[in-house]
Amino acid sequence: MHTLSPQSDSLSAMSRSACFVLVLTPVIVTTLGELSHTRQTIVTMTRHMESLLPMLLTLLTALGGSASSAFLHPMVAAASGSMVFLAREVILRLVMCTCAVTAVNHLSDRAHLTRMAQLLRGAVCWLLGVSFTVFLGAMSLQGVTSASIDGVAIRAAKYAVDNFVPVVGGMFSDTMDTLVGCTLIVKNALGVAAVLVLVGALAYFVLTLVVNRRTPAAPDTHYTADNGIVLDYESAVWPVCEMTEDDTLGHALKLASGTDSDNANYQIVLFQRGDASTYEDYIGQSESDLKSAYGVISPRKVKIQIEGATVTAVRCDIQTYYAVLATVTYPDGDVVYVSGLTKLASISDIVNLVESVSLT
Repeated sequence: MHTLSPQSDSLSAMSRSACFVLVLTPVIVTTLGELSHTRQTIVTMTRHMESLLPMLLTLLTALGGSASSAFLHPMVAAASGSMVFLAREVILRLVMCTCAVTAVNHLSDRAHLTRMAQLLRGAVCWLLGVSFTVFLGAMSLQGVTSASIDGVAIRAAKYAVDNFVPVVGGMFSDTMDTLVGCTLIVKNALGVAAVLVLVGALAYFVLTLVVNRRTPAAPDTHYTADNGIVLDYESAVWPVCEMTEDDTLGHALKLASGTDSDNANYQIVLFQRGDASTYEDYIGQSESDLKSAYGVISPRKVKIQIEGATVTAVRCDIQTYYAVLATVTYPDGDVVYVSGLTKLASISDIVNLVESVSLT
């Protein structure tokens, strides 16, 4: 009967921890990136609200809601500022702490941090619930009190005009009703526009998460091109792998999802080997060419990591597809220029392919 020695147990625990760290590292990097996107989205939505609030308050005052306007300005400013600070500086940090504690809890059998992770998750939910309850309660209280005061003020003004202005008092009173009604329409339209802007910002954030999501790579083919570029890829995703002559990249390695570029799932990536003098500004010039051809391209930086190389990459939104431009610079001066295109909702396949690149 064989028994494991303490050294074997220690080696097994170290191997398990090392494997866990290797698996966890890309998850942590992705999570930190999404939290950064969340923080930026909160800031963007706050700026839109702050820019629209003065116009809404002006229209509310024109409607006769002077009490509501006077109460809303400090109320909304204080409440929104507190909510933004709480979400950006407290809740997001608690989420990061929860992720870290959960990871450490699974790193070793000796670390029992399940209750702490549950406590942090509960704190996040509790803070969100309490803050929204206080905010909505304050706004509801304002609606009950200020609206009544504004209604009395408008009726008193109409009565005074109708009874104390001779001859044309009734006409002025009716005109006041018309002006209030028109201003109400403008205010409601501006409010709808503000909601649409906020929904658009949220939709853009969700779309960014979808586009940048990473799926694990499962390469089954190792290929060395005649220009010295080596990569590993999935043959089911990239059935076409060959050298080609491109108008921009010249003699380049091409990988594609098929030969039909009209296919809804079409993807293609070109790799050219050169040096720093091959292009003066490859990404900048490519962006300029795309903008001249398609108009708005909305370039965004993409995080791609290759061991022993410096990678600069951007994603451009072009109509119904995404373009990926990248340069992979090695310490010896070699540079791999990458140009990719996908019609899918994610650039994950292209990113996985680029990250497998090496040189002979």
